Amino acid sequence: MTHGVGRKWQGKLAYIDLFSGPGRSIVRGSQEVVDGSPVLALNYEFARYIFVDIPEVLSCLKKRLAGHPKFSQIVFIEGDCNEVIEEVRFASPADHLMLAFIDPTGLQIRFRTIQRLVQNRSVDLLMTSSSEWVSGEI
Repeated sequence: MTHGVGRKWQGKLAYIDLFSGPGRSIVRGSQEVVDGSPVLALNYEFARYIFVDIPEVLSCLKKRLAGHPKFSQIVFIEGDCNEVIEEVRFASPADHLMLAFIDPTGLQIRFRTIQRLVQNRSVDLLMTSSSEWVSGEI
């Protein structure tokens, strides 16, 4: 995304991760430790990075990224993304193209949250879903 549209948007690109996690994950079965989505996103040229998660998880991510060269471009928002979506909107510049990564582990995301996130904004959504979404209420 950053290479293809970066020039068109003159570098005004933002990355939003509503379920950022601690920055590292363990692959089930193999026990392999891999970089999580926030760490991987920092490999790309976004003007701002917005990481959202509950306080206990986000504190691990903050520690993990403390020495990163892009640390000053990161906004950490503590809380349930459904409850802090207005903070997320405030932290994401309205004139930027945003890539929002939404990777819940279950039914944590509400449709209204997604509506608020994209309202009057240019947002590309990358979402994962599970079979629970089919039968659950969103």
